[in-house]
Amino acid sequence: MRSRFARLVVALMLVAGLPRIARGDALPPAPELDDRFAPLAAPALEAADRERLEAGEVVVRDLPPTEPDGIGMLLMGVVDAPPDRVWEVMADCEEQDEFIPRIRHASVRDRDGDSHTCDLVVDVPFPLGDLRTATRHRVRRLPDGGHQRRWDLLPGDWDYVRNSGSWTVHPHDRGRRSLLIGRMDLLPKSVVPFWILHAAQVNQAPETFTAIRARVRDLQSREESTGPLSSRPSDPEAP
Repeated sequence: MRSRFARLVVALMLVAGLPRIARGDALPPAPELDDRFAPLAAPALEAADRERLEAGEVVVRDLPPTEPDGIGMLLMGVVDAPPDRVWEVMADCEEQDEFIPRIRHASVRDRDGDSHTCDLVVDVPFPLGDLRTATRHRVRRLPDGGHQRRWDLLPGDWDYVRNSGSWTVHPHDRGRRSLLIGRMDLLPKSVVPFWILHAAQVNQAPETFTAIRARVRDLQSREESTGPLSSRPSDPEAP
């Protein structure tokens, strides 16, 4: 049972989705996210963390949530590809239903400059039904040459009271590789105890990064055999 909850939680961390916003409606504003969950700079790394990252492990840290209730987490791992290549996979949630476990549907809509909405449907075990959420995302180029996608939950009747966070790609090893960091600030409506959700994120972090790394390798292999694919949405230049 804990394994099933783990897969569910990690899937919900990665993307978000589904209020119906009519095309003629005004777009929601870009999220105003606590800087702890979308900082510009990479975190300071202790020697033990560097050793684990270089060994291919995923480092997990607790972060104080923005409110007393909920869960705050940081996940980070090294990906053997430059930041721009990793960004092609992480720039938005589109196609993540092809490689992230338990995501039934993931799509992007309402692109407006550096912002977009991500729709997500997560397949959960019986007797629970599919879970649907929607988040508004903003992408930006970082001063160090990396990229960031930050998000916040859109208004609606979703399965979370709070679902904010970011995926950030920093140059690593002089830009030959990338440090990928996920930060999440979650307050679920679920009756599942917080300690189970916390344990799920910690236990499933390696599988999440394995899926992302495999997707990056697959993208690189396809480009080497067929030529460059159409580029993903670009983000603004660094300030």
